[in-house]
Amino acid sequence: MIKLNIKLKYLGLYTTNLPSNIEITNNATIKELLIAISNKVDNQTFEMIKSAVFLVNSSKAYMNTVLHEGDNLLILYTLGGG
Repeated sequence: MIKLNIKLKYLGLYTTNLPSNIEITNNATIKELLIAISNKVDNQTFEMIKSAVFLVNSSKAYMNTVLHEGDNLLILYTLGGG
């Protein structure tokens, strides 16, 4: 089984110890990547990541976006307020 190395960056998350890269199976989607991340972070952080906006190589991505070797995934947690 071929494994892909995906680089992760985060904006808007105030927690530490977030993985900077993750290894996933070939043709995995962002949804599958989130499952892999869930094993590496606490529940509160995971809930924030699930509600974030995702950019793959600077383009908006969705849960069904297929990831490729060397992709850069930006996880952007937007803060709201008034």
